[in-house]
Amino acid sequence: RGACGAMVRKVGNFIEIVPKAACGCRVLIGPHWPMMVLTYGFICVPTILFATMVAPKLAIGWGVAGVAAGAWAFVSFSLAALNDPGILPRAEDSGAGADGIEEAGLVSPSVDAKYCNVCKVNQPRESFHCPDCGVCIKELDHHCVWTGRCIGSGNLRWFYMFLMSIATMMVAQLLLTIGTKDN
Repeated sequence: RGACGAMVRKVGNFIEIVPKAACGCRVLIGPHWPMMVLTYGFICVPTILFATMVAPKLAIGWGVAGVAAGAWAFVSFSLAALNDPGILPRAEDSGAGADGIEEAGLVSPSVDAKYCNVCKVNQPRESFHCPDCGVCIKELDHHCVWTGRCIGSGNLRWFYMFLMSIATMMVAQLLLTIGTKDN
């Protein structure tokens, strides 16, 4: 147990935090967490500067739009960077031995699967072991150092939303800043 009664454990190279009043939620911090913190800075610093220096000079709607774009980027990044990327549970995590993987429901017998000797799990199609994260990821897309983790089936849609939101934030805040006249 960690601070505030939260359960903390290691999953591969991830740190899993389950708050005391979890309601089914959990946070997974990837092995490259310093890059994740840096990315939060790349989102928060321009948004705070925009909100304090540019937004007050704009019509209220434009100022709110610029700050909302930053908030959207922050939320979508958090969903991509802190959600489960699709970690395949190891045989020992499911209570099954190496021979009981299919009985544990980790992979259907009809699915064409490879076996990961590191995680001791059958990998469904499009799943791979990530040596950086130390786990097998379902439908692994790539390992992203900016989020500090892998992008897979569990967080891919949030990653795409983050890409859209960060582009929107940069364009909106830049155009609104350029369009602002100093009084």
